[in-house]
Amino acid sequence: MSSNILKHFDLDWITKQPVVLEKIKSQVERDFRSFGLVLPFTAEASLSIRILHDELSGQLHQIMQSRPGILQGLYYHIDLEEKAVREIAAYAGDPAPYISELIIQREMLKVLSKIYYSGDKRFLKE
Repeated sequence: MSSNILKHFDLDWITKQPVVLEKIKSQVERDFRSFGLVLPFTAEASLSIRILHDELSGQLHQIMQSRPGILQGLYYHIDLEEKAVREIAAYAGDPAPYISELIIQREMLKVLSKIYYSGDKRFLKE
């Protein structure tokens, strides 16, 4: 994840903040919902970035099996780097965990950008 905005945040600390995790989860849900996909995250998904990743990975795996044709549009909508997606897709194993990582990184960047530009100083490095 590369952006000048990220230098203003302690990523280890911020990814443990429930309010930020909830915002990331909501951003993921919003983008998937715009493609008619409802993600049934558990309440625990807002408590840990790892749980969020694991749940997204499982659900993305199911979508890859049931509705693969929708994925390119979804990836474009989320603004995933096309080259990275192609490289992962060429991988012989299950691409869902790796694509989920890309999705969470991109959605986190969106959330942190909103926090930064909103002037909310609670989450910035001091």
